[in-house]
Amino acid sequence: LRKDFDTTVADLRNKRVLTFTTDEITSLTIAAADKEVTVSKEDIPAEESGDEAAKEAKKTRWTDGSGTTIENAAVEKLLGTLSALDCQEYLDETAKTDLGSPATTITLSGTRQYSLSLFAGDGEKRPASSSESEYVFVLPDYRLESIEKSTGELLGTSGKE
Repeated sequence: LRKDFDTTVADLRNKRVLTFTTDEITSLTIAAADKEVTVSKEDIPAEESGDEAAKEAKKTRWTDGSGTTIENAAVEKLLGTLSALDCQEYLDETAKTDLGSPATTITLSGTRQYSLSLFAGDGEKRPASSSESEYVFVLPDYRLESIEKSTGELLGTSGKE
């Protein structure tokens, strides 16, 4: 019974900061430091075959601005991570206007436009903001690492230094 009353307001607060379905996204732009890449989804025409199921299955590919095909797995992993993004905690004492310019911005376009901005942090907490939340928040380390790895792969700046 005691644990029911030991719940804080922060424990009860909804931690979901970004929500969308991956199918609705048609393009995404990643801007970090001096690099920017935009990838867009293209439908691949179904092969002419007698198999109706194959014709019904819609195949897509992701391409960058120059028409180069991007590995689907890298884009799908990033979209999967972002599609139902929960924060670790909110930084109530920090306003979005206090943060300055983001270190990385991810903009997703589709039926609606979504954005996630990651800011340079001092110490352990790296602030972030999204178009779906009016509050500044901190992401769990494993989510932040996954996002940074995926964006690095798409920008061509993977963690191989």
